[in-house]
Amino acid sequence: MDEARRNLLRLGVLTAASAALPVEALAQRLQTSASGAASAGPTDADYQALANLTANDFKPFVGATFKVTQASGTTRVTLAEVQSPPALATTKIAVTPSPQTYALRFKNVAGPLLKQGTYVFDNSALGPFAMFIVPSAAKAQPMYYTGHVNRSVQ
Repeated sequence: MDEARRNLLRLGVLTAASAALPVEALAQRLQTSASGAASAGPTDADYQALANLTANDFKPFVGATFKVTQASGTTRVTLAEVQSPPALATTKIAVTPSPQTYALRFKNVAGPLLKQGTYVFDNSALGPFAMFIVPSAAKAQPMYYTGHVNRSVQ
């Protein structure tokens, strides 16, 4: 009985040690390097940057290029449109378009296609910001991505 417990403990220790190895390798692969490799993901500063931007901040950059870096490479997109929602009215509240509620539509220019998820977009004038995007139809050409910002105040 004691031998079985020892074997079980050894197996547990080996399993734990081997499980940690791929995580370390992945973490090293995703860390930012001097060569500009992809980072592990958006930082708090990236999320805060979008919180400080309004639709009016983006409108002058329609047609501008944004860089999106991910593990599979860099994708370049252009800002195709800044969309404001139409005025909505319900029986209880009225929501009017505001620079705090908008959608950004990006067109894929070059690089790997992006899946639905959160990415850091970088523009030389606006700087980096994190945004959750949804791609257009899978076989659409060209591919478009849409990200919504909703900071409505009632």
